[in-house]
Amino acid sequence: MNYDVRGGQGLSAVYANGRPKVDHFAEIDPIGGLPSVQYWDNDENRACSTVVGLADEYAVVMTLTIGTKGAEQGDDPCEAARTVMDRVVGNLKAKA
Repeated sequence: MNYDVRGGQGLSAVYANGRPKVDHFAEIDPIGGLPSVQYWDNDENRACSTVVGLADEYAVVMTLTIGTKGAEQGDDPCEAARTVMDRVVGNLKAKA
């Protein structure tokens, strides 16, 4: 997990730089009330990146990869990432 603070563009940077380079890009329901997106390269990839805009210039980024067993069982890395990111954002809000 990374905090995107250097560019000062938050989710805008993901739309501008990430969206054109990935196979799948989706706006998802807000996480912790904050705008969120997910992206992944192909349907067989076991990794999914989730980005939550914390403010206009800040975002938190996490890429979650499921293991072989999870992939065999049909686990969805994007669903798991949403669950983890919901907890991360909840913790950040509690500490703010």
